[in-house]
Amino acid sequence: MHTQADWAFFERCYAQTYHERGQQPYFTPGFWEEAAKALPDCWVLFVASQHGQRIAAALLAIDPVHLVAYGRYWGALAEVSCLHFEACYYQPIAWCIDHGLRRFEGGAQGEHKLTRGLLPVHTWSVHWLEHEGLRQAVADFLERETLGIGQYKTELDERSPFKPGDQPP
Repeated sequence: MHTQADWAFFERCYAQTYHERGQQPYFTPGFWEEAAKALPDCWVLFVASQHGQRIAAALLAIDPVHLVAYGRYWGALAEVSCLHFEACYYQPIAWCIDHGLRRFEGGAQGEHKLTRGLLPVHTWSVHWLEHEGLRQAVADFLERETLGIGQYKTELDERSPFKPGDQPP
């Protein structure tokens, strides 16, 4: 169980990383603490320290019914080489193995994940747009995007680090 201070630290790291990229965080301050209260058994927080100071955090969402872990929201207050991979992939994968989870989903995007054994998978989202013109424009885009993503996934699958027949499930 994570404390209020843990969630506040995670929020600080999360927001800092978005601000460094010139973006607004998707979630508002306090969202994470409320999510933790609503679904207390569905989150695992990984915190990285350097010289006794907490410098980064990664969050794993757990589906306890299907035994799947979904990564990851991440943030850091300091730049440390390869820390992102340690906090977002290596430690969470080890945690999943130790806790009997069936699958680890490393999150969308990132060719860099191939060399770490994470293969691309199709993801879905659901949208509803009231404005007919906007709804049609988005539908047209998604049709083109679906074709492009399919081709890109095929390219990435061809670069898999696994031998044919040894692909993970």
